[in-house]
Amino acid sequence: MKQPNGADDEKLILPLPTWKIWYMMVVLYVLYLLDFATRSVISPMFPLLKAELGLSDTQLGLLGTTVLAAIGLLAIPLSYIHDRWTRGKMISLMAIVWSIG
Repeated sequence: MKQPNGADDEKLILPLPTWKIWYMMVVLYVLYLLDFATRSVISPMFPLLKAELGLSDTQLGLLGTTVLAAIGLLAIPLSYIHDRWTRGKMISLMAIVWSIG
């Protein structure tokens, strides 16, 4: 397919070695898996948090809501930043922030 400036689609694709593609896929998969596990582990921990910290059911509900609200509120600004930065910088930033949290 011809582009308006006369360039072909094939020339716009950057050639990457197969190992680099698989490496990026594994890194992204592991980060997504850890993110999913982090979000999923809060609910099963409610009885332990309630007993250990003396939290009420309302406080536990607010804890779960806070996690989901933070994800919802930060999704759009972080997506905007992700569009502006390189993929490597963004993945590194996400891994660092997740490790700190």
